Amino acid sequence: TVMANASSGLFRIVKTTPEDYLVEIQELTENKRKLLIIDTGMSESLEPNSIVFMRPLEAGGMTMSTGVCFVFPSEMKEQLIQRWKKLKPKERFSSFYRLNKIKGIRMLAREIV
Repeated sequence: TVMANASSGLFRIVKTTPEDYLVEIQELTENKRKLLIIDTGMSESLEPNSIVFMRPLEAGGMTMSTGVCFVFPSEMKEQLIQRWKKLKPKERFSSFYRLNKIKGIRMLAREIV
């Protein structure tokens, strides 16, 4: 399934296109994926160069977020990459969650009717 095959990553926001709900992201670790995400909240609230910990879902030529991501200022890029490398995969979510509570950037949540 899509969820089972999805993997978390640390991404840099390259560009946002709010009118089309699109966010272009570049992975900073391991796979170096470059993806185009469809996400209303992310496209309307994230700034280019922000760093995002997330798990993109790729299926049928489309990529979406799981709805959960942790956003950090661009100045933290190297610190975040070093944290990523030191942590075991199963420790990453909780570690970035805790760090986001302290140093993260709030992201707009928007309900689509």
